[in-house]
Amino acid sequence: MARDGNGTYTNPYPDFVGGTVISSSEVDANNSDIANALTQSIAVDGQSVVTGNIPMAGKKFTGLGAGNAATDSLTLGQAQAGAYTFQGTDSGAADAYVIALVPAITAQAAGLRVSFVAANASTGASTLNAGGGADAIEYQGAALTGAEIAAGSTIVCVHDGTAWQMVSPSGLGLANVVDDPTPELGGALNTNGKAINESEGAAVASATTTDIFGGDDGNTLHITGTTTIVDFTDASSVGQWRKIIFDGILTLTHGSGITLPGAANITTAAGDYAFVYADAVDAFTVLYFRADGTAVVASGGLVSVQTFDATGTWNKPAGITRVRIQLVAGGGGGADRNAADDGSAGGGAGGYADEIIDVTGTSSETVTVGAGGAGGVSGAGVGGGTSSFGAYLSATGGAGALASAARGGAGGVGAGGNTNLTGGSGGAASNGVSNSETCGGVGGASYFGGGGSGGINGLVGHENGEDGAAPGSGGGGSANTGGDGGDGADGIVIILEYV
Repeated sequence: MARDGNGTYTNPYPDFVGGTVISSSEVDANNSDIANALTQSIAVDGQSVVTGNIPMAGKKFTGLGAGNAATDSLTLGQAQAGAYTFQGTDSGAADAYVIALVPAITAQAAGLRVSFVAANASTGASTLNAGGGADAIEYQGAALTGAEIAAGSTIVCVHDGTAWQMVSPSGLGLANVVDDPTPELGGALNTNGKAINESEGAAVASATTTDIFGGDDGNTLHITGTTTIVDFTDASSVGQWRKIIFDGILTLTHGSGITLPGAANITTAAGDYAFVYADAVDAFTVLYFRADGTAVVASGGLVSVQTFDATGTWNKPAGITRVRIQLVAGGGGGADRNAADDGSAGGGAGGYADEIIDVTGTSSETVTVGAGGAGGVSGAGVGGGTSSFGAYLSATGGAGALASAARGGAGGVGAGGNTNLTGGSGGAASNGVSNSETCGGVGGASYFGGGGSGGINGLVGHENGEDGAAPGSGGGGSANTGGDGGDGADGIVIILEYV
């Protein structure tokens, strides 16, 4: 036997003894056994062919030469350098990359990993031939669509048995993300304290429905032209922003598609800008800024005033949340006693009421304006009418002056307001001992001002009492039989509107 199975060689024959006869057959057998043992050993000159696995028992090969054939062993240095999976610059064309590995391969098996320097940028679907044929290059399981491979970049691919999976997408950084029609982040983007600088897109002409989301060349756009904008084209997703800068004057319309500050239309000016946010793909909220720095909507202040001098309906303007109502009723008419030596009294003023009302849930309200009472003609004056704002507050009209008394008509009374005032009473007549000394009483003063003057006897054309002057004031009384009482003034309702 040459070896015992554990690699130990034992001479199968006992030692020869000097001075004894040696059997030639035993010598031949011994020499044959030694020859077999040497044959099973590895020759240092490389003649031997190993016929079984060699257990190294934790030992290592040292001083290996660099392998250069597919069946050669690889040194640690070659493994670290990727010597047989890295090719310098590929020799193919754009979208058709070719590398020649050394040693060459004829099949591209699953798990094969290669790297190379791309000579050309990709423009779409691409292939790589590493020696086993041109197989598709994919990124995340899909064919390339654009500039995923940049010229001069090092590309690493792993074959999955069918196609090359690119694990180093050189052209998909943020600098070139615009070339990907549907770029997506895998998580939150940490800018590491750096800025993200946006580009300005091409200007967009104003239109009834203006397209500010259709372009892909920038988030900031100039709006040209003067066409009224009623809506924007749909955004591709909720949450998109656009900054728009107006180059001229046009109307930006508040409505179902566009929500504007103050819920009212805006007339733009050159240099004004706005941020448009897509609350839904077809509904947008606008933050608007004027180039001259003025506010688009006054913050919490008085916005507008409506004045009613006749009965009608108040309709709440957009954005109004509170109103202050100031109202006065109609003034009473002055009297005409038709007495030769007696003047007539003036009519009373209408009452006044004032209240601040929350109109958040109100869209309209009835406004009633009391008419002034007619002056007396050979008799008493007529009382003024009541003014009111819905059921919130009201005031009664001033009383007409009586023909049977020198005392003026009583003032009307406010009700329902935070402030309720009684109108001024009409003035009493001034009577003398003769017809030439009589004067009519002055009309009662309202919250807004004085009433009509009384008539004066002896002044041709001035015997009549004057009509009430300020809203809700009373008419003046006549001087004598030559004149008539003055009419009371109509009331008024003033509505101050606040946001």
